[in-house]
Amino acid sequence: MILDELFDIKLGILLNRVKSNEKTDFKCRAFTIKSIENSTIIGNNLEEIYLKQETSGDIYSKEGDILMKGSLPFSFAYIPKEWEGILIPSNFYILRLKEEYKEKILPQYVFYKLHSNDINNQFKRILQGNAAVITFNKQDLQAIELEIPKIDEQKKRLKLFNLMNKKLNFLRKKVELEEKLLKGIINNY
Repeated sequence: MILDELFDIKLGILLNRVKSNEKTDFKCRAFTIKSIENSTIIGNNLEEIYLKQETSGDIYSKEGDILMKGSLPFSFAYIPKEWEGILIPSNFYILRLKEEYKEKILPQYVFYKLHSNDINNQFKRILQGNAAVITFNKQDLQAIELEIPKIDEQKKRLKLFNLMNKKLNFLRKKVELEEKLLKGIINNY
C-alpha cells in the first residue's frame, strides 16, 4: 500500500498566518525544527507563541499522528497522548491515519516502519540525482510504499520494537552516567 491510501497527509500551518507579535489571550505551544531529534520529541525545544485569534482543528497534534520534518535531516516523530494539542508549523508534514483504517493499522507500527531500510531506500531514490533537494514534497511522501501485516502481527512487532527501544534508551543513559563518572574520577585524581 502507499501512504496516501492509509493517511491524510498535509503540511502544518504557516506560523505567520496565526502568530501574533504581541501578547494575546490565545497562547499555545508549537513544535520547532529542534523539537524532533532522532525520532524523539524534545519537549524543551517547543516554542510558546501568542495567536492572533483562537484556532482549532487539524493544525494541532493528536495522539497517533506521525510528524515528518520536511527538510534535511528528515526525521519522524510519533505523537503519544501527552504530546496532543501542540501547534504544528509548516516545517512538518502531518500523517494522520484515515478513519477506515483505525481498526486495521497501528500508527506507531507505521512510525517504526518508516525507519526501515526499504523506506530509506525509497527516500534515497526520490532524492537521488537531485542534489539541490533540501525539502521533501508531499507527492513524493504520498507515494511511499509499505507493507502492512495483519493487526495481530503489528501488535507483536510493536511490542518487540518498544522493548528494544526501551533497552537502547536504558543503555544510552547508562553510557551517559558512566561518562560522567569517568569525568568525575579524572577531575578528582
